Amino acid sequence: MKIKIAVIAMVTMCLGIKAQNEVSTYFQVNADNSNGYVASKIYLKSHSNDRGTGLFTLGQTNNWFIGNPYTDHANSFMIGVSNKSDGIDPIAQKSFAKFYLNANGRVGIGTTTPSAKLDVSGNLAFIAPGGTWITGKTGNGGITSNTQLQTGTYHSLIRQKTSSGHTVNLGGIGNYFGIFGFDKNRTSNGYDHNMVMNLENGNIGIGVLIAKTKLEINGNLSFTAPGSSWITGKTGNGGITSNTQLVTGSYHSLIRQKTSSGHTVNLGGVGDFFGFFGFDKNRINNGYDHNMVINLNTGNVGIGTLNTGNHKLAVEGSIGAREIKVEASGWSDFVFEKEYKLPTLIEVEKHIKEKGHLKDIPSAKDVEKNGFFLGEMDAKLLQKIEELTLYTLKQEKRLNSQSKEIKALKQQNSKIAKQEKELKELKILVKRLLEK
Repeated sequence: MKIKIAVIAMVTMCLGIKAQNEVSTYFQVNADNSNGYVASKIYLKSHSNDRGTGLFTLGQTNNWFIGNPYTDHANSFMIGVSNKSDGIDPIAQKSFAKFYLNANGRVGIGTTTPSAKLDVSGNLAFIAPGGTWITGKTGNGGITSNTQLQTGTYHSLIRQKTSSGHTVNLGGIGNYFGIFGFDKNRTSNGYDHNMVMNLENGNIGIGVLIAKTKLEINGNLSFTAPGSSWITGKTGNGGITSNTQLVTGSYHSLIRQKTSSGHTVNLGGVGDFFGFFGFDKNRINNGYDHNMVINLNTGNVGIGTLNTGNHKLAVEGSIGAREIKVEASGWSDFVFEKEYKLPTLIEVEKHIKEKGHLKDIPSAKDVEKNGFFLGEMDAKLLQKIEELTLYTLKQEKRLNSQSKEIKALKQQNSKIAKQEKELKELKILVKRLLEK
């Protein structure tokens, strides 16, 4: 008993020794098998209410501790620093705990109530020469956030700075979650560029927050592929739908393609005209040079022109075709009917002298002003050809009749000539007889 008291006194004396000239004091206590453990050099036991005894003071104005200074955190271990300058206050010490470990194996940094294996209250920075990776076990999740997104306020789950000072965030606002890009000069809580998903309907927006379709892009869309890029839809469903409203006097393009020579071909429209528009490579304004469009009000189609008039197809230029079929009613066979009154050539000549063109055929001025319908004109020209045919047939009959008459006259003249010859010979014989 006396030996134990002496040892305790020596320990007390050693703990009270102050290092001189900032040199630490080495102190060792060898444990026996009576109260401690062989493997432990020093065994310090707390009192009955589970409050730890490892409390140490550093300096005169800042206090730090290791252990469990408070009774309501039994079976726990803390490391903390206090800003109190008048010594350790075990009652308030728990509020200064910076590192907390409980019996469940949960570690808290900045919190004494960790809810996970590692619970950090505050920002967490990773610094590593080659980058930091957060990996999970196969088949399990990676990062889980208990932060609930709120309407009107942006919350970031992961944030990354770029080399130019911009910020890229993986987070959300309200029911929208995705990648948000913030300009480096932005000071408010707004957002500039984003690629987000609406968690209620699954719509994805790129450059737009509220996507009205499954994918909505605010800006240009570029397809790059080694071969070709195709946009396909399910059989029986639509392909590309644009919500852009065409405006009179301003061209809007739905699909644009550059040619090898620098020209541009557009599928788009202006006003109520939609179709293919070709733009010259040297054009700098919003005009158009070559087009093939449909008037969405009338259904009329224009090639090389927007002014289709009343025509279903208007072409500014010539048309080349191997064959053209015109379906028209009312052909000109009525000319050959018995009831048809064929104008006389005298009537035809009179009309030409008065009008300067054939009857039922438009004049040059009319054609220049109003043009003509191909089917109708073909029918009228055929009418004139059939009339010419009738004139020719009549002329043929007249010529045949005249030919017969001429032949008869020739025969008659031949007989007369023969009779005149015989009469002449007879006169000569009569004269000879009278002379005898």
